[in-house]
Amino acid sequence: MTVHRGQVTARRPNANKIVTVPAKFIFAGTFYCMMKVFIVSVVVLTLLNATALKELYTGRTTDVSESEGSTLSLAGVLQLARLKRTIFVDARTPKAFAAGRLEGAISMPTHEEPADQEVLSQLRSAGAVIIYCDSASCHQAARLREKLKASGLLGCYVYSGGFSEWAASGLPVEKTKE
Repeated sequence: MTVHRGQVTARRPNANKIVTVPAKFIFAGTFYCMMKVFIVSVVVLTLLNATALKELYTGRTTDVSESEGSTLSLAGVLQLARLKRTIFVDARTPKAFAAGRLEGAISMPTHEEPADQEVLSQLRSAGAVIIYCDSASCHQAARLREKLKASGLLGCYVYSGGFSEWAASGLPVEKTKE
């Protein structure tokens, strides 16, 4: 293919013919194809944005696709906390809770009786309840989740990384002043 003085000359693939066409027709076709790609891109981005807005208003998310009562990674916890009104529940001992906890967390050690009705109603009003303990090897959070589910609380998740991963990531931590 050659371009000379506004004319494009090319050999047809299946014929031994040389075709000469004004360049404006070639560029018009290219422009038309680019416009189609642009329009499709705009439509796809609009649909993705509509899905994200729906998730934001309904409180449901497709990225945190774990089922009720599942385990979340740090990324899942951060996403869920961004999309829903979340309450963090610390399943560790009161001493560990005082030494350091996720910002705004409620202490609910597994060895104590289930929470009173006031705390349970506060947890029920949350969009999600994220329960954590020390680390992935700690199973106190899973036990507490089972207790809370038995008392009728829905929307409970266990943060698998626990306090140690949260603190190591440099995320906000509170301590009780002595």
